[in-house]
Amino acid sequence: MLYKFQKTSNILFGRNVSIFKEQKRDLWGYYLRVNTLLDTFKFFDIKFGNPPRPPKWMSQNLQFFGAYLAGLIDGDGDIRVKRKRYPQCVIRISSGKKQTELSNIIRKLINCSVSITRIEKDKILYGRKIHGICFSLEFYVSSKNYKFAKRFIIPHLTLKHKQEKLQKYIDSRWPR
Repeated sequence: MLYKFQKTSNILFGRNVSIFKEQKRDLWGYYLRVNTLLDTFKFFDIKFGNPPRPPKWMSQNLQFFGAYLAGLIDGDGDIRVKRKRYPQCVIRISSGKKQTELSNIIRKLINCSVSITRIEKDKILYGRKIHGICFSLEFYVSSKNYKFAKRFIIPHLTLKHKQEKLQKYIDSRWPR
């Protein structure tokens, strides 16, 4: 993901920034200073925040919205297939706050139901107990929306295992 973002930021913004490994933790990092790009983001109605909010122009175009969803799935989402006998494919996107606007756009554009669940967890990270709350937005890949997923989401997924899982599910349920 970082390499693709590095390449994209170089092409779009003319920024060639290095990827580095943090010494104390097993993490990779990438810094892109955006102060000079803020006017560009404002012009395109791109707002960074939690929860994610797609710009209006993106939520009115299936191709752009599919690419946007793929980015969310790559970053904060997962794809899982549940039930062996009658498989169902669930796409989940997690956020720190309730994703009401995103769920409304998914209902409208993809014509499927969406659920948002509040999740509370306690986790131990580097010896510290952390209490976290997140919201999980979920929708199913079904006969109503698999063509949208195949045409507009799958081509834009960067993480191959997510791309392959979704493609395999669609191919198994709706062969040509």
